[in-house]
Amino acid sequence: MSELGVNKVILIGRSAADAELRFPQSGKPVANFSLAVNEPFKNGHGEKQDRVQWVRCVAWIKAAEIARQYVTKGKQVYVEGP
Repeated sequence: MSELGVNKVILIGRSAADAELRFPQSGKPVANFSLAVNEPFKNGHGEKQDRVQWVRCVAWIKAAEIARQYVTKGKQVYVEGP
């Protein structure tokens, strides 16, 4: 019996820089950008703190063109993908 799994990611964070759009040999647009995702938590003394995780994102074709237009430095971004 094969086991089925789910692999889905949802991120909300702030963009570190403007999305970079490029056109590799395939000619299909690709956009790269990084998100800073804050994770609030309480330390051992019960004090609130934030941990930042940096996530590198890649968007292809139409999503790449949209990312280039809207993903700018410091902007809050919602990313969902497989």
